Amino acid sequence: MLSAETTRTSECTIRYRNGTNGDCRIRTLGDRMQIYRKLGAMRMLSERQYGNIQLCIVKDKEAAADHFARTMVRAIQANNQLNMPTRLMMPVGPTGQYRLFVEKCSELQLDLSHLHVFNMDEYVGDDGHNLPESHPLSFIRFLRQHFYAPIAPECRLNLQQMHIPNARDTAGYSGAIEDVGGIDICFGGIGINGHIAFNEALDYWELMSNEAFKQLPARVIRLAATTKVINAVFGTGGNLQAVPNFAVTVGMRDILSSRKIIFYLDWFWQKQVLRNVLFGPITPMFPASFLREHPDVTLVVTESVAEDPSVEPE
Repeated sequence: MLSAETTRTSECTIRYRNGTNGDCRIRTLGDRMQIYRKLGAMRMLSERQYGNIQLCIVKDKEAAADHFARTMVRAIQANNQLNMPTRLMMPVGPTGQYRLFVEKCSELQLDLSHLHVFNMDEYVGDDGHNLPESHPLSFIRFLRQHFYAPIAPECRLNLQQMHIPNARDTAGYSGAIEDVGGIDICFGGIGINGHIAFNEALDYWELMSNEAFKQLPARVIRLAATTKVINAVFGTGGNLQAVPNFAVTVGMRDILSSRKIIFYLDWFWQKQVLRNVLFGPITPMFPASFLREHPDVTLVVTESVAEDPSVEPE
């Protein structure tokens, strides 16, 4: 028998019925839209604090990429002054920050010798191995071309401190993060189904408690159909068959253990994603909702993402 419980959003308390796994479930789109209207979510959002999440609004994609690159530089400069390492978790998506970061490093002759970068994820082939670097969708291929190689030699980037998850040793990746003292800043984006890194949303029939979901480690996962569609639209010219079925990803535990989290939303389709994070239920059915439980999170969004997400036929 289902029991009634409550879950608290950043601005009000919602009554709901929970399944056996204890997750909040809003059963219809109409239910969710009614709740969001009450919260004032179906309008232009303002730059302010929403619970634990600071919302920062920038003009456009270029401004978001510049914010990203400048934040990386400032973190490295601050730790260099203290003679401390800088440990960052980084995505391939968004990507615009890498060119700007390379330019700023060259301009400032920034010392990168104490920088450790842990990439969030990588595609995995049907053979269970990371895609080879020769593959056009390889994340490490992208990083070598747009991040590692263009860095000026005088910046002293240590390639041994640039880390990519290995599908054949996922436990070792989480261990490597712990060995360097954890992550100072976790950067990233959010997928249309709420995935962070490639921690995909659970379907309603998959039973897992919130606490168990938050403790998921680095692992190999099968990509959700929605993820493959979005990645095909923006990465393969709409060729779904070209998008790999699997990926290796850092875990929810690795992300949520970071001391600071800064995620960027700069695509038009992320309007509702943003509202789901700020106002929706905290549930494995939308992994990014767990950001609300972290003590230091900033979401940097473009003006277009903050705008009213009203639904109209085209």
